[in-house]
Amino acid sequence: MQTWAIVVGINKYKRRTGQKPLRGAVADACDFAEWALDSAGGNVAPERLFFWTYPWPAETEGLLNTYLNGAPPEWYSSDGDHVTAAPNRQRAPKAEEIVRTAEHAGNSVRDATFADPGAEQARIMVFLAGHGLRAAIYGEDTKQTCFLAGDFRADVSNLASGLVPCESLRRSLRNERFEEVLVFLDCCRTDPSTMSLKAQPLSDLSSDQQLQGWIVGHAAHEQGRAYETDNSPARGAFTKTLMDGLRGWRNPATQVLNVEQLEAYVSANIGVCTKFEQKPYFDFLPRDSPLVLVQGPPTIDLPLPIGPIVHLDALEEGKSLELLGVNNAVIWAGGPYVAGSPPVQIPQLPPGFYALRVVGEPALEILFRHPGKDALHVS
Repeated sequence: MQTWAIVVGINKYKRRTGQKPLRGAVADACDFAEWALDSAGGNVAPERLFFWTYPWPAETEGLLNTYLNGAPPEWYSSDGDHVTAAPNRQRAPKAEEIVRTAEHAGNSVRDATFADPGAEQARIMVFLAGHGLRAAIYGEDTKQTCFLAGDFRADVSNLASGLVPCESLRRSLRNERFEEVLVFLDCCRTDPSTMSLKAQPLSDLSSDQQLQGWIVGHAAHEQGRAYETDNSPARGAFTKTLMDGLRGWRNPATQVLNVEQLEAYVSANIGVCTKFEQKPYFDFLPRDSPLVLVQGPPTIDLPLPIGPIVHLDALEEGKSLELLGVNNAVIWAGGPYVAGSPPVQIPQLPPGFYALRVVGEPALEILFRHPGKDALHVS
């Protein structure tokens, strides 16, 4: 399958946007681009990777360094009379430039398919790291996550410029352009507290068709915030965990990573990167046969994923817990617990199915798959 990629990272926004500088968005974009260019990763040819960060990365290495010192493809440009141009390193990309570049790439795929119905199918990966918010699209009632591009302004009426409506963009790219659309958003999804913003409908094919063959990986649930890592070097907690999963997490039997498996890994392990509660959310279709992201052996060795958090609010005082693995062998035990005991973090576990049981009461048992999305509540 022919693969394209749009990769954007913005650390610094204009002062009038009211957005605090970020520390890790540029590094996140560089990391994603490096993986995208790797034949054992995203397998994107350099001529199909569109990369733009602000500030421009001071130093690069590996495949990304070779790419940037080569002849990267030009973006749709809103500067002057140019139809396309190299990224302007003195500023961040504008919303229209991000959207139109992705759509123009899709147009070339659509034209090739029209000329040759047997042409190779194509997928596109869109990675956006920076600030974000939720806003309604002009003419629509529902809200969607919007990425803040370099030209974001919220001080001229309620129709804000510089917003990339990500759900609308996903629909646009999936509709008669790409067979598969993979969107990863490392940005907040909160509603602005001071005003009701509406985003301009930037995509030209933003119908509501729920076509199969897409993924949107959010750094947080609706109304949630995305955080950066607690330790240096600064990274987005979501992207750091995402990239570890893309490089190192596989079904050991098939050496395949699909979106459902990636979501489980990211949800179970993002807590390693940030002390704040952050709950990633992946939306995708089809559900019964999740899209495969990467095939082949992992390129890094990952530590075993940490076990789930167990809330003890409803556990009777004086009771203990035991964790059962294969053949009902006890592999962890805790307690006895007193009233008001804080949540317990189960240590690292190999992937698999487990049972958490109240000692002496086999009927009080929770079955779960690890890694999984949710904490456990003992009652």
